[in-house]
Order: sequence, then structure tokens, then C-alpha cells
Amino acid sequence: MKHTLGNSPKCIECYWYREKQDGDHCRRDGWCMNEYNRTHDIAGKKRSEPKDMAVAWHTSCHQWEDAEDRLTAYEVQTRQPEPWRTPIEQMQIRAVLDNYAN
Repeated sequence: MKHTLGNSPKCIECYWYREKQDGDHCRRDGWCMNEYNRTHDIAGKKRSEPKDMAVAWHTSCHQWEDAEDRLTAYEVQTRQPEPWRTPIEQMQIRAVLDNYAN
């Protein structure tokens, strides 16, 4: 797990985060490549065209996923699997969370 349990999730630990490259016209630290964030604005309204979203490394969002284990922001904050996960996924997530909690 890239994220440290007990800390708030940060963009730099997210699966969707990509650091900016030389020549990018990014005013922040990197890009969010999550399709939801590219197609919706901050207020949640759908954009007419997808747009790359510049983000600072220390911010986070509801679509955050751990870069290594793909746990969601809800799961790392509450230490419980999301309700929509299958029973097998829930068992695996509980095992991962228990492993990192100890």
C-alpha cells in the first residue's frame, strides 16, 4: 500500500495521479487521469468535453484509489470495504487492511 494508514489520502498516493513531465503546461504538481474527474467539474456538472485536471500532490478527492492496492478513499478512512464490493473482494480488503493496521 502506498498510502500510510492514519493519514489523509493524498493525490500523490493515488492510482490516477501522474506527475507532470517537462514541457507540460501544468501549473500544479501533476495530473488526475481519473475519467470521472476529467469529465466533471468541481461542482459535479458534466463537461461537454473531457479535460485534463491539474492537481497538487497534497489534495485528494472522492475518486481516490491507492496506487498499489486500489483501495478507495472510503476504505482507507473507515477501514471497512465498500458496500458494493463482492464478498470475496471484501475478504481480501479486510486482510489487506488488517495487515497494514498491525
